[in-house]
Amino acid sequence: MKQQGLKRHPSLQDLSRDHHTALIYARKLRRSAQGEENAGSPAEVAKRFLQFWDQEARLHFREEEEVLLPIYACHVLPSQDEKVQQMLDDHAWFRDAVLELRRKLSTGENLKDLLGEVGQRLQDHVRMEERELFERIQDVLTPEDLADVGQRSQAFREKWRSAQAARGMLKGRGLTTETLLAERSIQRSKERAQERSQYFYTSEG
Repeated sequence: MKQQGLKRHPSLQDLSRDHHTALIYARKLRRSAQGEENAGSPAEVAKRFLQFWDQEARLHFREEEEVLLPIYACHVLPSQDEKVQQMLDDHAWFRDAVLELRRKLSTGENLKDLLGEVGQRLQDHVRMEERELFERIQDVLTPEDLADVGQRSQAFREKWRSAQAARGMLKGRGLTTETLLAERSIQRSKERAQERSQYFYTSEG
């Protein structure tokens, strides 16, 4: 199959853009593992990758599993598509690898081998999806299916990625969800008190 100039359907473009970001992180992981100059220490690179995982990659995997694959499965069962099986196997592998990376980071163990393995596998995973699986999916799905994917994908991102971004903002401000809820409760109380005050003066007038 010709690999140049792949044309991605609009409903899959957000996922493809995620893949581009993943390739950037894959390269950073490999460069750090190889000890390249200015690549960053393994610990620094591992922390940045885990942040990327928490904020984007894990949600990307869920979006593929909960939005894209169920619609594709109406045409091709997962058990009948080896690339879908590979996708799911890879997702499980990455989830385990992230746990191991967190453990090694916390204990101060050597990270280079794991970073290199994660980086290479992430690159291979993205290329498989982009060059093979996504091409197959957009060829099989009907226009109505693809429109459904787009709508569900947008809804998923609005729900889960917005929530993740909000949690990230709280963390950056040194706040917790409980603090934010308390702030909102206080603000609502002030607004209700102001409404009652306005009503009182209006009634008296």
